[in-house]
Amino acid sequence: MNILIYAENQDGIFKKSIFEAVAYANQVSAGNGEVIAVSVGKVADEKLNELAKYGADKVLNYNQDYLGNFNGELYSKLIAHAAKNCNASIVVISNTYSGKMVAPRVAAQLNAGIASGVIS
Repeated sequence: MNILIYAENQDGIFKKSIFEAVAYANQVSAGNGEVIAVSVGKVADEKLNELAKYGADKVLNYNQDYLGNFNGELYSKLIAHAAKNCNASIVVISNTYSGKMVAPRVAAQLNAGIASGVIS
């Protein structure tokens, strides 16, 4: 069971909630699949590598110049595309402002259900 995490960043920096989401996905997968983080925007390699410390097996980074400013519609398409390509069974998106914008769109594009505001 592969799990994809949307690793949201602000000016190339990940918030604490992203590392918590990666650790959560790692715990849920329990070694029965890959944990894949997807980041959108310019993020330094050392920052992307931090995701592995919390359990990401792979990190995808869409860093084209036109992705610098948040666009919920475009970002949701990228996340859904990554989920399909990685055969993700679960997509984890933090309960942030942008997360709330992309999560329903990603669910619709994947023809999947959504559980919002979940805490463990």
